[in-house]
Amino acid sequence: MAVSTMSAAAVCALLCLSLASSADAVSIYNFTLRMTGECASEPDLKCDVKGGTQLMNSQVSDDGTVVFDVRGGFIGTYAAMEMNLKVNEKTGTFSDSGALNFGVFTNRTEIKYKTESGIFVQDVDLPGGTVFSAAANITGGTNAFKGYEGVLTYTGYRNRAEEQGITLFVTVVTNKPA
Repeated sequence: MAVSTMSAAAVCALLCLSLASSADAVSIYNFTLRMTGECASEPDLKCDVKGGTQLMNSQVSDDGTVVFDVRGGFIGTYAAMEMNLKVNEKTGTFSDSGALNFGVFTNRTEIKYKTESGIFVQDVDLPGGTVFSAAANITGGTNAFKGYEGVLTYTGYRNRAEEQGITLFVTVVTNKPA
């Protein structure tokens, strides 16, 4: 009886180790950040945006209204995104390649991305404003994101009346294949 109990325990331990090692085979990172910054030059744009540690809350009520809140100002590191957009005003499209950086001082992690499929429209409620969106392939990474694959998406708006200000929501979905 003791031998079969020990055998069952050994099989259970091996199964647990197997599950733990297969869970480590793929690491997944999913997150969204609200970022703000500025863009320079026309028609091609170079934008630099930044977002710090934050909490996001979406609350849907019984009457169908949605309240969205972003709270920042927390102590922590920040993310910075460098965007290089080539805009085609005639078609309402753009391409973009850039990098999203995280961390502190010299210990920074980078996610590189590229897209050919961005779209933008003029915002009728905001004279001089533009609403835009893109999905980009992650093309590389360093440090914590070395070897990762995935998608970076962003949606945002730009108000030309406010000194080239830009606000966007960046979502990253990545995994690291075994």
